[in-house]
Amino acid sequence: MMNLQNQQLSGLYIIWETTEEGSLERECIEKEFQCRVKTNKRFSIEEIFHLSSHHAVGINFIPSTESFSIYGNHIVIKTLASDEELVTIMSNYMTNEKTYGYIKAKSVGIRMLPKEQEYRLERIGFHTSEILDIERIQ
Repeated sequence: MMNLQNQQLSGLYIIWETTEEGSLERECIEKEFQCRVKTNKRFSIEEIFHLSSHHAVGINFIPSTESFSIYGNHIVIKTLASDEELVTIMSNYMTNEKTYGYIKAKSVGIRMLPKEQEYRLERIGFHTSEILDIERIQ
C-alpha cells in the first residue's frame, strides 16, 4: 500500500473513490481521513461566510466524517448566523483572524435534504474540519 500520509486530501479522495467498499485499502484511507480531520484547517468560518455572502457554495465533505454520513458527499448551502455571530465573524474577517468550528446553513439547489437533515443543518450544522473542498456557485 502506498504512503497515504504524503497524499493531499483531494488525492486521497480520488484513491478512496476507486477502492471497493469494505476493502482493506478503503479502510486504511478512511483511517487516514480521520487523522487528517483532527488538524484540518483548510477553511475557516470567516472564509466560508465570505465565499457565501452573495452566492451559494457547494461543500464537499471528507469521507468517513460525521458530516459525510449525515449530509452525503456534497451539499449546496447558504450560511446562517445570528446578528451577534455575524458581527464576530465580520470583525474576525477584517482582522484576518481565523476561527474553526460548526457552521449552520440552509440547503439550496436541486438536491434538497430530508427534513431531519435540514433541521440538523440549520441548528447544529457541520464542522469546518470535515470539509474536503468548497465550490462557489454562481
